[in-house]
Amino acid sequence: MTFRAMSVDITILGSGVSPERLHHAGEQARIHAEWWESLFSRFRPSSLLCRLNAANGTAVSAPAAFMDVLERAKTGVLATSGAFDPAMLPALEAAGYDRDFDLVRSGSSGAARDIAGASRFVAGPDAWELVEIDRAAGTVRLPAGMRVDLGGIAKGAFVDLVADRLASWPGGLVDAGGDLRVWGCDPDGGPWRVAIGNPLDPEHDIALVTIVEPARAGGVATSGVLRRKWGVDSHHLIDPRAGRPVADGLAAVTVFAATCAEAEIATKTLMVGSGRGADPASHGPGVGAAFAVGVSRSGERRMMYEGDRDAVELEIPLDAVAAGDHRA
Repeated sequence: MTFRAMSVDITILGSGVSPERLHHAGEQARIHAEWWESLFSRFRPSSLLCRLNAANGTAVSAPAAFMDVLERAKTGVLATSGAFDPAMLPALEAAGYDRDFDLVRSGSSGAARDIAGASRFVAGPDAWELVEIDRAAGTVRLPAGMRVDLGGIAKGAFVDLVADRLASWPGGLVDAGGDLRVWGCDPDGGPWRVAIGNPLDPEHDIALVTIVEPARAGGVATSGVLRRKWGVDSHHLIDPRAGRPVADGLAAVTVFAATCAEAEIATKTLMVGSGRGADPASHGPGVGAAFAVGVSRSGERRMMYEGDRDAVELEIPLDAVAAGDHRA
């Protein structure tokens, strides 16, 4: 079952379930995805995210699902000392990503931005400490001047939510544009395998990972500087310290974690760290990653993190991806 939402193809696979149950699950996920976009889209002025960003320090009513994602983001910022920071929206817009990505890539003009001034936004762990999530009142509040983009972590949380709702299946997969979550066995009764693509050579893969323990490594996310790229050196991964797109480091990182949302946080952390010349293997990505593989800008595979090495098995693949394997 595949449908289009959140600017990506979303696929749901099931093991040991009837086609009717799979179709029903897909239709329910499609409905839920539309609601999710009404909460988290930064390109819909009516979305809850846009209204929160425009509130400038005023509390806004929010459902529990929105609070959960905002709280995960806050926890991620504090756990990574700000290497992961969704409050990069002003810098992202200044870099040119101020409208739907298809329009950005096509070269259609957006609003003129003060790129130098983008470094003066409200962000960082100290600012996130001031983010209020009041579950009793049903409201959230950002510090005045803070504007956030929750797109990546919200997509990961959506994948996790759908997967958790289908966890009674013998096995399954939820894939949203390469960010995915697996559990149980694959349709053939074996472990799930994920091929890690080479961003510089899309016809080939740099690794094949068998997920031995889905409870510890079934959430998968990839971040890179080439897929969402425009112009000469502009892309969507912003270094919070500089307020500009990451200029150096890896081309992409794929992380395996217990959940897709955790993997999303870790990929951003590792990409930003690599751009600063940090050695992630020496300290880990800061949140619950089990395993991470990076791709250098010359196309070489690099082991980034092996915090839970027994949760996966890594092998160098053949040139082609085997039928039934999935791409990260």
